[in-house]
Formats: sequence, structure tokens, C-alpha cells
Amino acid sequence: GHFPGRIPGPVVDAQWWTREGWACGGDRVSNGMKIMTVSYLNSLQQLKDEDLDLVISTRYDINFFRNPFEEYNYDFTKCSFLWREPEFMDLPIVNDTFIVFPHSMLESFYNAVIEMETNPPHGVNVGMHNLYLPMVNQVGEDNVVWMDNEFKSAISNSLYKLERTE
Repeated sequence: GHFPGRIPGPVVDAQWWTREGWACGGDRVSNGMKIMTVSYLNSLQQLKDEDLDLVISTRYDINFFRNPFEEYNYDFTKCSFLWREPEFMDLPIVNDTFIVFPHSMLESFYNAVIEMETNPPHGVNVGMHNLYLPMVNQVGEDNVVWMDNEFKSAISNSLYKLERTE
């Protein structure tokens, strides 16, 4: 794998936000990647040289009803997705609102996000949800786990509420 000094292609800049109308996270930039993906990869880059044990990737608008670390038994040596989303049920579509993985997997996670974006499994490019198989390709199936085996919605569930869902 590789972990470049920065993601190739454009970075989020002011011109996206000053053009007529607003760009959305699913809009694509000149290299073909979604804005949300470029922003996410740039965020991961910021962690590259940090002395961390664990990375917790979550949304800014999440409001937890219960503590996920009390609800689930995390193994901090693995990449942990909360549950599968009830869409594209023939694929392992992940809940992308709360992902936990060891910092030692940062490069693998970064490369999995690039794979998800540039070569999505089964051609399904839906937000950040098609990340399971690319992560398995990076670290092996034994190192990627579901905290809950049930299919649950990211929008409506008993663990948290997303304050912005549009």
C-alpha cells in the first residue's frame, strides 16, 4: 500500500462554496471523487503522524442516546462497523456514522476508502457505505467486524439520532 503526502487531485477550497448554489457531499470534483470522499481522505491525512492508539470516525451531527462502547464489546485491534444498512442487502453495506479502528490500520483504511471510491464493489457507489469489502481486501476478513449482526438504519435506530439527515 501507499500513503501519499496528500491525496492526489483537488482539495476542498472556497470556490466550491462561492459558485452559484451549493455543492453537496455527493458532487464530484475534477478527479472524479465525491467531495465527501476528498474531505474524508484529507481528514485521515491529518492523523498520519499522530501518536494515537485508536481512530474513531464519526459524524459531527450525531447525538447518542446510549454509549456505543457500553452497548458493544469492541476489539480495538480490529476495524469495527456498527451494523449493516438495510439497502443493497446482497452487499455488505456498512453504517458509516461510527467506525472504530486501530491507528495502525490508518494506511489500510485510507487505501480502502480510495478503492471504495475508484473501484466500488459490484459497481455500487453509495456515499461511504460500500467500505466493507475494500477494508477486507486491505486487512483480511478476520480483522473487520460488525458490532451488531442485524440490519439497521443509520437514520432511525435506538443508539443515536442524526441531527442532519438531508
